[in-house]
Amino acid sequence: MAQKSGNLNRALYFLILVLFIGTFVYDNLRTSGKAKDGFTISNYLGSPEKYDGYKMEIMGRVVNISLGHFVFNIGSKDLKISGSGIKKPVLGETALYANFRGDGTIEMIDYHNYNYNHILYIISLIAIVLFLALFFREWKLASGGFKNA
Repeated sequence: MAQKSGNLNRALYFLILVLFIGTFVYDNLRTSGKAKDGFTISNYLGSPEKYDGYKMEIMGRVVNISLGHFVFNIGSKDLKISGSGIKKPVLGETALYANFRGDGTIEMIDYHNYNYNHILYIISLIAIVLFLALFFREWKLASGGFKNA
């Protein structure tokens, strides 16, 4: 009887794994065509007249602020954004709501700074390490699963 229960558990784990991988592959294949035809920063920079008037929120980092414009880093690219009144966040990121115009200029509509956002990441990392240290002090990983230490 124990053998059947073990085989059933393995079959359920395998089914869950196949469903998870299948869902992941399906979602990536379904959305891969949208990146080619839909709005992306790369598509906009390639042909801005095609996306005239498109409005979108993007997350990034304010690099440099000048009179009437600023440089906004979105990870792989630095964008020159027209607009004034923006301030750099304190240890965080900025959510920028922007209008992408057909002449290739991007103008700021509104923004929101997430101050001290990076500190929250550090606190979360410390909490995860502490949790894992306490967890593995109580439980040991064995071939059949976890056993009490």
